[in-house]
Order: sequence, then C-alpha cells, then structure tokens
Amino acid sequence: MCIRDSDITAKLDQIDVSHFHPYYVAQLADTMPAGSEKLNATIQLAGNIGTQIASTGNISVGDVNVEVAGNVEQAQTTPKLDLTISSQALPWNKLLQLLPPDVTKQIEDLGLSGFGNLTIQPKGTLDNLVIQGEFDLSKSGIQYQNVFAKPETTNMKLSFEIALNALKADALNVSALTLTVGEFGLK
Repeated sequence: MCIRDSDITAKLDQIDVSHFHPYYVAQLADTMPAGSEKLNATIQLAGNIGTQIASTGNISVGDVNVEVAGNVEQAQTTPKLDLTISSQALPWNKLLQLLPPDVTKQIEDLGLSGFGNLTIQPKGTLDNLVIQGEFDLSKSGIQYQNVFAKPETTNMKLSFEIALNALKADALNVSALTLTVGEFGLK
C-alpha cells in the first residue's frame, strides 16, 4: 500500500487512562494515581509519507500537556526528524504520577516542586541524531538532600546538546551543557 499526499487529523477525547492499567507493567500499574485522569490528544499529519510529512500535535493527561511540531522526511525508508517537543508550565508533581517507578524515584530524589518549561529538538536520522534541549527551572523548587537547594523564585536553566550515533560504540556524545542559576553560569 502506498499513501500519496495526505492530510490526516486524529483526535482522542477524554480517554480514561485507568482503563489501561492491566496493560502496564505490574509495578507501574500499582503506582498509577487512583484518580481517573483523562487523555486528550490531537495529531495532524500532512504531506507524502515517501518524501516529507509535517506534523503537529498536542497530548495531555490531566494537567500534563506536551506539544509536538515539525517534519519527518523519508518516513518509509530512512526517517529524518526535525521536531520540537515542548511543555510549558509542566507541574512536576503531576508528571511524576505518570512516569514509571524507576524514573520517578530518580526524579523524586531531586526534590522538584512547582513548574518547569521544557523544549527538546531532535534532528537527524535515527542512526545519527542530534538532540538540543532546554529545561527552564525558574519556577521550580529543588531540594536535593542537604547538598543543594533552590527556591522557586530563583532563575535556573539547563541547556544541552547531545549527539547519538547508533553505529558507534560510544554512541552518546554530550557536545554542550550549560547550567545557569541566578547570575552564575557553568558550561
């Protein structure tokens, strides 16, 4: 089957996430919030699957909202991504309720509170992918044990650039990492 030029919009509205508990890994199902969060999503795809597809989407579960926009070239053969994934005013406590327990534990250790903004931009092929991103933690509180504390009123940003090359043994290369807290910057 070959799909030529297309313009597709898919929408999910008020899907009860708790319905999917039996399909989660057992330990994840046990940690899902008792409340009945609703999944909403709108995804638009336009273009030709053989050459280029433009994509926009918005996915939310409760107060956690993520937007995706960009292009995928040559989706049938060697997909090449140019996407932006972002979330504004991301509530850390609500996000932690949706993540797998092993990831949640690592993030909980940071003592995050408040809200964060994130932008992640994957670009390139799946074999040679560059991911740029920024976490704006200016409205986030952080309390990492007795080692580090940042109140929700202090500006903080973490930006990075990572290259992933699936064909090399040392597949992960961090080419840029910048942390700014208030007026202090570390590169």
